[in-house]
Amino acid sequence: MSSFNPPKKGWLINLGPSTYRLVGLVILLAVLTWRVNDVLNHETYNSQYWILQLINGLILGGLYALVAMGYTLVYGILLMINFAHGEVMMIGGFAGYFALTGQNVFQGRSIVEVCSHHIHTRPDVQPRMLDDIQAATAAKTAGMRAILIKSHVVPTAGRACIAERTVGGVRVFGALVLNQEVGGFNPAAVETAIRMGAKVIWMPMRSATNMHHRPGRRGGLTVFRRDGSIATPRR
Repeated sequence: MSSFNPPKKGWLINLGPSTYRLVGLVILLAVLTWRVNDVLNHETYNSQYWILQLINGLILGGLYALVAMGYTLVYGILLMINFAHGEVMMIGGFAGYFALTGQNVFQGRSIVEVCSHHIHTRPDVQPRMLDDIQAATAAKTAGMRAILIKSHVVPTAGRACIAERTVGGVRVFGALVLNQEVGGFNPAAVETAIRMGAKVIWMPMRSATNMHHRPGRRGGLTVFRRDGSIATPRR
């Protein structure tokens, strides 16, 4: 004779994770079905609207994919810190918008008359696409107002002066990065670079302690002592 065993107390808790996932999926599908049906019955959301949203989604997803691949190459392969992707997207967005709409917000000036403050050129210790003259020529052809040449190993004020005089029609500025190749925190190097016309002085980048926190790398430059206080530079 079979006997009936009532469910134990707290049987809802003992259903298992797969059951809860199934219940959540059913609820999610029900909510999505309700919302889709409500949107489809609305006069504003016609077929043209959905096609436009699909195209917008593909374009936006493509932009996110390009940024993600760029950061992956810079951080994962080159092991360098570079946040220029946002600037490139902003300039491209403004240029594309005003080119398509025909608005002249710059009052007769070219929409691409911008200044780039971060261009790596050759010669360098790693491969670069353009040299100083080629970069200045490309900037002039594109209608840019100025560029700034950056190098992780040498000052670029002198190179910038030669490129500007050679090409003409575009300003070319130099800079200095306080990596170990120029003596790290070197006040004399900073003063000399400024006297030669450098417009930007960067703190250590590839030689910084933060960049050396990787397997097989030690040391690095930092402005902090072990106790957290800021060290005073020596002359």
